[in-house]
Amino acid sequence: MRNRQVVAAWVFDKGKADNVISKEVRNGKTYFNINDYAKARELFGQLLREIQRIKSEGDFNAAHDLVEGYGVRSTRKR
Repeated sequence: MRNRQVVAAWVFDKGKADNVISKEVRNGKTYFNINDYAKARELFGQLLREIQRIKSEGDFNAAHDLVEGYGVRSTRKR
């Protein structure tokens, strides 16, 4: 579930300027609507490229920053 949080939060944040995904609260429940599927797919591709770069280079700092910025808190020190 943590990995899904990182992906969803990253795409939501990066797509804010173009209103790719909108957030709506109805009756106390939160819903996310994808307004532009093509742009969302492009953003998912960008994130996948970044994650593959992090894995291939072993870039712990970038991985840490990604998780800290968009996911749950990491307890491991740099």
